[in-house]
Parts: sequence; C-alpha cells; structure tokens
Amino acid sequence: MNKNLFKVSRELQNIFSKHFIRRASFRTKFVQRRSKLNEKEFLALCVFYNNDLCKTSLSQLSAKLASDENINISK
Repeated sequence: MNKNLFKVSRELQNIFSKHFIRRASFRTKFVQRRSKLNEKEFLALCVFYNNDLCKTSLSQLSAKLASDENINISK
C-alpha cells in the first residue's frame, strides 16, 4: 500500500473507530440488522475502492467486494 494512503487510512481509523461507526450506523438506521458487510468494510469501500461512488452501480461495488475481500452480497 502506498505510504501516504496508509497514513490516511490509519488516521481515519483513529478518528472513526469501529465502535463509533457501528453506533452511528444503527442510530441513523443506515444499518438495521447484521450483515456480511460490516460498517468498517462499507466505509473502506466508499473511501478507498472507488473513484466515483455516485456513479458506481451496486453490482459493480458488489463485484469489487467479491474480488478483493471475498464478500459476496446481493439484493
């Protein structure tokens, strides 16, 4: 991993702890039940795996997760 990207990743992990992300996701009802994709992986998908999240389809995001993280999700 690129040194700068690693530093950014580490800093984000310090700012947004797993507990903070989980609490916020349930409080806002973004997450309503446990699933294969946890909050930390979702944040990583939105921040690091994607050039333009707004234009990427759910199918493309799902394929990226399957290939990179071995997480298979569907509608």
